[in-house]
Amino acid sequence: MTEMRNRNIAGIMLAVVSSILVILLGVVGKKLGGELSPFVVVFLYSLFSFASFLPAAFRGGGLRRVSSRMPVLQAVRAGLFAAALIVWFWALPKVPFADLTAIGYASSLFTLVGAILFLGEASVLWRWLALIVGFAGMLVVLKPGFQEVTGPMLAIVVVSAGMAAARLCNKIVTRVDSPVVLVFWHNSLTMLYTLPTAWLFWETPSLEQWLWLAAMGLIGTLQQLFGAWSIKFADFGVIEPVNFLKLVWAAILGFVFFAEVPTVSTILGGIIIIGAVVYIAQRERREVAGAQRNATAKF
Repeated sequence: MTEMRNRNIAGIMLAVVSSILVILLGVVGKKLGGELSPFVVVFLYSLFSFASFLPAAFRGGGLRRVSSRMPVLQAVRAGLFAAALIVWFWALPKVPFADLTAIGYASSLFTLVGAILFLGEASVLWRWLALIVGFAGMLVVLKPGFQEVTGPMLAIVVVSAGMAAARLCNKIVTRVDSPVVLVFWHNSLTMLYTLPTAWLFWETPSLEQWLWLAAMGLIGTLQQLFGAWSIKFADFGVIEPVNFLKLVWAAILGFVFFAEVPTVSTILGGIIIIGAVVYIAQRERREVAGAQRNATAKF
């Protein structure tokens, strides 16, 4: 029991760091997304991520250290992530930062649906009711019928679904591959997948943009590592509530860097989504604790 608690605490701390890094990545991406083609941004971002990770990847083991036991799933995961990343960088300059983050929380709901459908997690009424409430929160942010739902806003919903699929792949892959292997395959394959489109839409960055892209690569690598470690240590139900700190970071940094003030509907919708997933996480923890108590009593 103590070991599980320690692993959960470690997973939560790693998820906190990951949530900060992903918002920092968004700040830089929002700046560059309005200046360069998203195809170029994603390719160079993955190139710098790959380069910054190489020393750690090959330390003490060479190619054997980064060989995967699930190469096909690694390739699928990287493809999903590359496609989602291109759409994300395209939408970043066109959607207020807090709105983008609130809608992005749908990824947690999509992940939980996927875990039920594809990973064999229990399908019970309270889970589905909480998911319905969470998706209602997303509609509060989008406000269909009360304002124009733009292409970029819908694109973020699609990105959320793609990211959820990639995270489900993460959960499966990290059962047999280390986070180092996962990040190596992610960076290298994303770079290869986006090379053709970057070549077609190539724009040469300025010196300042090169520096920002290099910073993005380092931030992205660290975020991937911390995110992979967090789900290796703890279940989705434990770490999902931590991801909602991103709305706080997004509101603060969106105001500081872009003078964006979150709307009432964004805050309200974000709170509804947060409440739904926190409720699911709390129920999950109670279910696990109850199962452990029953197992101990039988023993």
